[in-house]
Amino acid sequence: MGRFLVFIIGMLIVGSVMAQSYTISGYVTETGSGERLVQANIFEKGSLKGATTNAFGYYSFRLPSGHYNLSYSYVGYGTQLVSVILASDTVINIELSGLKELEEIRVTATDPEAERYRLLISQLNVPVEKIQSLPAFLGEADVYKTLKLLPGVQSGNEGQSGLYIRGGGPDQNLILLDGIPVYNAEHLFGIFSVFNPDMIKNIELYKGGFPARYGGRLSSVVDITSKDGNLHDWKGSFTVGMISSKINLEGPIIKGKTSINFSARRSYIDLFSKPVAKKLFDENNYAEYYFYDVNLKLSHIFSDRSRLFFSSYYGYDDVSTSIYDSYLQSSNRWREQNVFGLEWDNMVTSLRWNYVVSQRLFANFTLFSTSYNFAADHRYTKESKEAGYYDDFEIFYGSRISDIGLRFDLEHFILPGFTMRYGYHFTDQGFYYAFTDQKQTYTRANLRSFVGGRFDLGKPWLHEVYVESDLKIAERLHINAGLHASYYMTDEKNFSSYQPRSSIIYQLSDKFSINGAFTKMTQYINLLSSSTFSMPSDLWLPSTAKIPPPQANQFSFGGRMDLGKGISMNVDAFRKDMRGLIEYKEGVNFFENKKDWEEKVETGIGYSEGFEWLLRKDKGRTTGWIGYTLSWTRRKFDNLNGGRYFYAKYDRRHDISVTLTHQITSNIDAGVVWVFGSGSAATLPTQQIRLEGLPVGIGQTHVLGYYSERNNYRLPNYHRLDVGVNFNKVREKSTRIWRVGFINAYNQHNPFYLYVGWEVNRPVIKQVSIFPILPSVSYTVNF
Repeated sequence: MGRFLVFIIGMLIVGSVMAQSYTISGYVTETGSGERLVQANIFEKGSLKGATTNAFGYYSFRLPSGHYNLSYSYVGYGTQLVSVILASDTVINIELSGLKELEEIRVTATDPEAERYRLLISQLNVPVEKIQSLPAFLGEADVYKTLKLLPGVQSGNEGQSGLYIRGGGPDQNLILLDGIPVYNAEHLFGIFSVFNPDMIKNIELYKGGFPARYGGRLSSVVDITSKDGNLHDWKGSFTVGMISSKINLEGPIIKGKTSINFSARRSYIDLFSKPVAKKLFDENNYAEYYFYDVNLKLSHIFSDRSRLFFSSYYGYDDVSTSIYDSYLQSSNRWREQNVFGLEWDNMVTSLRWNYVVSQRLFANFTLFSTSYNFAADHRYTKESKEAGYYDDFEIFYGSRISDIGLRFDLEHFILPGFTMRYGYHFTDQGFYYAFTDQKQTYTRANLRSFVGGRFDLGKPWLHEVYVESDLKIAERLHINAGLHASYYMTDEKNFSSYQPRSSIIYQLSDKFSINGAFTKMTQYINLLSSSTFSMPSDLWLPSTAKIPPPQANQFSFGGRMDLGKGISMNVDAFRKDMRGLIEYKEGVNFFENKKDWEEKVETGIGYSEGFEWLLRKDKGRTTGWIGYTLSWTRRKFDNLNGGRYFYAKYDRRHDISVTLTHQITSNIDAGVVWVFGSGSAATLPTQQIRLEGLPVGIGQTHVLGYYSERNNYRLPNYHRLDVGVNFNKVREKSTRIWRVGFINAYNQHNPFYLYVGWEVNRPVIKQVSIFPILPSVSYTVNF
């Protein structure tokens, strides 16, 4: 049977080669700006053979000699038909025009034939214009908020940061900006992402069926491509929101050759929070927070075959609070002050060079660096001049992860519907538990103590190679298969991993297809986090001889049906088995010295399984989707929970999202988002015992909690309605947009966290909520 299949496939390939074939290749760009379009679709109307543009807008495929009608299309752009008589290798560079009427932009979708051709398993493309049209939180449109509305993607609890995809934690997501990893992708503890929508050209989300070119994480890939910048004209935008403002500017440095794209954003919560706090209390009490980020991208075209890109991103967050108290005790005046500070930043830089070696061979070479830094400081002082007493206590904690590396990738367009990809990636990593500093001073006893240091937690090297094939057979069968191999070098031990990947799509009819996929993934870094909250202080750590790299095997099976009139339905069932997961041991203090972190964690296994359903409408005045996820996520560690399985903290049985946008007039559109999630897991005592009379002070008591098992309680269900309206006023040289709306429109009190309190001598579970109904307003000028 195996030999027969090999024979059939061989005959199909030989048959294609026997006819005299020629290559059609080129770039697909946007009319006016020269921006190269990612995932644009090209296919021949008669045979449906074709291709999609890669991350740099390049395409290539072969056809036998003859006369053909080619279709070029891209979401939100007009379709262009080209008639060509193919008698030799031919270069066709195409410009597509964005549909000028706003109404048309919102109601047009990709040609269904092209969409069928480019479909991959568990892959979703998020249109950037959809992000701008949905209700914005406090006036700020956000990439992560949109991703969290897709089936299989969970957002955690109210105010919790990170993406939880198919049962994986935030550390299991490979977040890429222009191909480079971003380690902390959020501002304001997860309320905003670091990605400015004004800079983004394309967003691809992979939840399974990962192509072999991706590696290093277990659960997902979020691949974000930024805009190159306008090659012909200067354009820009300025937005004022409720808590932040931003500016974007792009244009030619050398017209038609060199472009720049620049954006900057800053919040201004600190401009009013600190003065208000000081006015309400006093000079020593305050709370402030701000963030800013900057994006820069330069591109230069040397020729039709050669182009250079420089990309850079920097983002910074700063939080500081001061709590001061002055009181009289035993005729002595006492003063106490607590000052807390947090700061973190991301830096991502890359230099990429594209070169078209031949019409059928595309090369990309990348040099890059990426880093994430975190620092926290707490200082406590207590003094009384009358009592002659002074106490000063300070803790400083910091961490850092940094990568420097290179990547070499090749795309080989061999035959019609047959593309090979090869690559080598090298990363030099550094992990640091930087600056732990403790001081104590007691003037009465004249005592001083200091504990401090900087520790290197590892400087591993990671080598990765991959080979990936993308093959379409007999127009109905589409196979993506490959192998990702990696070699991880540490001072103590080296690790190797071979990760096969395969996904298959079979088109049963013009309207219905089925798919299946298997992927093996290996992750060489770990995120050590508090079991309660996901914070910027979570510590990135390397794999070691004692803590081997986590691995996951994922199977998925599903189907897609075209229901007509721009409506489609997708279903996916999946099972993911994981091993090498880490969790803190019982009783470990999250803020203790992390130098000996390997002794403070447990390693275990886990699994996630579920079902995802997506109903999507891409045409008409009303567009959007309804998503539903049914899933189970469990973990097991030998020395936690008695060695029994327990539900992960981000296990959520049901997730529903309804996302709709409607074009009211050519200048007014509205968006509605409703989400529902069953309660996530939490650990609370099932019994509490009050112990009276222990020598801890008059009237004081001890309370002991009894916990039946880990994550034994479910938070209340989460649900929220967001609404928004966009008003567009188009002028000769500018467009002005007012975006107004309400977040949590019916003022649902969703849980941030739960705790056990006492009422009338009995324990009760109490809930803390942080987001009531909130207005959202922003004003944008595009020029």
